[in-house]
Amino acid sequence: MVVLNCEFQDVQHFDWWRDGKKVPDTRDISNYVIGEMTPSDQAYYSCVGFPENGPHIESNHALLRIRDMSIFHLKFKLVGNFTTFQADQESSDYKTLVRDIQGKSEAVFEAPETESDTNGTIYIHVNQLLPDDGVLVDMRAYIANSSMSTQEEIDLLWSGLSSVAKSSDGFFDPSTLLVLSTVLCPNTSWSSPYGIVQFSSGDLHSWIESSGEFCPFFTIKDGEPIARAVCSGDYIYPCAWVPSDNCGVNKTADQLLIYLEENLMTGESDIQDALSVLTGISQDTNVTSAGVDAAFDIIHQTGSISQPTQENVASVVDIVSNLATLDQALTMDAEKKNGAVSRATMALEKILLAVNVPSNQTFQQVAANLVVQVINSESDGVRDGIAFSIIGDDSQSFDESDIQLSTNNLGNGNRGGVVQASVVIGPETIDEGTMGNIAFTVYRDDALFVMDGGQDNQVGSNDGRRNITVNTNIIGASLGTSETKPLNDPVTITLEHKQRNATNPQCVYWEYSTNAWSSDGCVLTITSETHTECQCNHLTSFAVLMDVSGIPRRSERVEQVFGILSYIGCSLSIVGLLVTLAVYGTDRKLRCLQHIRILMCLCITLLFLYVFFIIMTALDRYPGEPEVGPGLCGVIAAVLHFTTLSSMSWMGVEGINMFLMVVRVMDSYIPLFMMKASTIAWGIPAAIVLLTGVISRQNYANSDYCFLQKWPLVGGLLIPMAFILALNLIIFALVMRRLMRIKSGGRNASELKSEARHEIMRRLTNGIGVLLLFGLTWLVGYFTVIEQLNLAVHVIFILLNSLQGFFIFVFYVLRQPQSRAHLREHMGCCLHDSPLTTNAGPMSMKQTTMTGTENSINKSVLSESDIDVNIHDEVCE
Repeated sequence: MVVLNCEFQDVQHFDWWRDGKKVPDTRDISNYVIGEMTPSDQAYYSCVGFPENGPHIESNHALLRIRDMSIFHLKFKLVGNFTTFQADQESSDYKTLVRDIQGKSEAVFEAPETESDTNGTIYIHVNQLLPDDGVLVDMRAYIANSSMSTQEEIDLLWSGLSSVAKSSDGFFDPSTLLVLSTVLCPNTSWSSPYGIVQFSSGDLHSWIESSGEFCPFFTIKDGEPIARAVCSGDYIYPCAWVPSDNCGVNKTADQLLIYLEENLMTGESDIQDALSVLTGISQDTNVTSAGVDAAFDIIHQTGSISQPTQENVASVVDIVSNLATLDQALTMDAEKKNGAVSRATMALEKILLAVNVPSNQTFQQVAANLVVQVINSESDGVRDGIAFSIIGDDSQSFDESDIQLSTNNLGNGNRGGVVQASVVIGPETIDEGTMGNIAFTVYRDDALFVMDGGQDNQVGSNDGRRNITVNTNIIGASLGTSETKPLNDPVTITLEHKQRNATNPQCVYWEYSTNAWSSDGCVLTITSETHTECQCNHLTSFAVLMDVSGIPRRSERVEQVFGILSYIGCSLSIVGLLVTLAVYGTDRKLRCLQHIRILMCLCITLLFLYVFFIIMTALDRYPGEPEVGPGLCGVIAAVLHFTTLSSMSWMGVEGINMFLMVVRVMDSYIPLFMMKASTIAWGIPAAIVLLTGVISRQNYANSDYCFLQKWPLVGGLLIPMAFILALNLIIFALVMRRLMRIKSGGRNASELKSEARHEIMRRLTNGIGVLLLFGLTWLVGYFTVIEQLNLAVHVIFILLNSLQGFFIFVFYVLRQPQSRAHLREHMGCCLHDSPLTTNAGPMSMKQTTMTGTENSINKSVLSESDIDVNIHDEVCE
């Protein structure tokens, strides 16, 4: 016996319900009693209360089941004369039909029960009859005490009902028969987003993967089963598969591009499918560096197609055009990693030459950033010359009507309009050996022509004022081969300027072997404000480089004069520095003086500066075009950077030495002064050069004249130099102030020996002269940005910079009696005293020994008395 309890408050009445149907005669019965539970009593039970106002209230559901009993739902359709049948369970027709169906079903299942004791006991219950152009029968079969599997029980029920259908004289339609289990999900088809898949039968609560199709390649689980399903049920109603998508979301643009790159097939249909997908992905703005690398590599792989179709080529053109709109940083990264961009553009050229174009026909594809046209070399009139041109007023876009191709009579190539880009190939160039296709390309800009080092696709000088870059479309041509080889007769290229106020045009072509623009084999024939015409002795991609800054460039003659002045000044300085080093280096007494050693270090640094400056100038034979590789150019720039900073640092050391000698006076001795000074004057500049190079990387050196670019020049050179100059100016101001006090100080001034005063003034004069020389040259350099003063200031700047070493020779050799005398000893009669030189006489020195340290230290002093000025110089014993 089973008792179900239900209670409500504030309701008018309530009833018991079973499987969604009201149970008769249960109004307001709190305890629903099932005396002896039968198989058909297995169901969901609940109470439904009806308040006076408002919606009805339903209790929780209670599920009643009989343990170890299988439940099956049997569904089929009876056909025949059932037009008057009503779904009224209380009608006699309904009850009669139920008894008839149940009786025949029970009769057919009694025979199997007697044949085998494994079948268990089968109970049949007609659950519902519904009219539907016949009668839809919903029955339940209950099998107890069976040792069969669920599938065997299904087969048994199916077999029994099929026999009923055969003996029903056509009233039982066997095609409508369904036997559904509550614990075994049947074979099922499911329509997924990627096609229809199958699920085989499975037990309740089990998981299964679909069979048949697999996830497409553009999903994150490509190659795996499309769906998974769980067999869901409650042991009362038929269980069913609940499928879910197993493919996941679509791959990102990067993931899809990498997949296509790794799995690109060579079959014609496979190639086109991949290119079709790539055409859409290449417009995705969310693609990253990895995806861009893969996209360019896919284009490169298409170059290996032996017989590309015109559809293949059209897709490649569209893709390359889309890739040209990507962020320039992504394109440069792809090129720097593995040259992917260059390999892709070369692959485009290969497939243009390989595509099948019948004789006397052309293939043409126009995209937003790229135009291509291909003609068979066997076409009529081609061997008499061919002209290809883009005609139109808008250089920022292309249109099919703008493309013109003419043969035979080259003069008819332009049917009117402004020429954006054109190339004319004469009959001498197209000889009998020309085979295959003749291909033409026009790129809207230079986005896909990335120089090694990623220097913003610029060639030559870009010092913050000038900006030399491509100022035209880029037009290319190929005759049967993508190789760049000399032609029998030069081709003529005409290109329209994009920016009208640009100056200094230079005809160049793209050299794939170096990934750079080169002018070899190209000459400028005609130029105007709007167009430039070039002639080149080979075929590849051509452009015109121009200075788009709007700043007029100096003439070649002026540049030659500047170069000659630099060579002369640097040569004089090198000779002067070598003589200065020889004079002081061969005089044992002089070279042991501290201020002389500072001078010699300065001379050595300047000597390297001038030598490398001459090397830099000699390598810059063609202004606006790099002649050496970025590695060597960077080394030269780094040496110039270091020696310039180091020379200024040694000037700072001389200033500190003067400060100790004149201003500090007492307790002015610094142990190991030269070692510490060398660490500062050479170590700090080296650290600045290293730090600037690490931060700037590819933007450290200018590829044209191998010196620092704008921001490394400002941050790594001009700012440290300004600091040193400011420090020296302060020190020299203090020294001058001190000397003025000595001069007017009465007793103290009189105690200073005449020779010492002359020595101080001589060294101070020399130091001030060199300081002003260094400071003045760079101060003048700042004025070179003023265009009105540019030429004159440049001349002064070149002279002062190049003659610095020579001025040091004059200050420290010719004007010094001791060094001049030493030089005269070696040169004999070639050098005589001049009345213009100052003979200060040698310094009188006394040897004293300082104690208090581990070793005795020799120093020279002017006087042992407590005077305002001491000169501390180490001397050799």
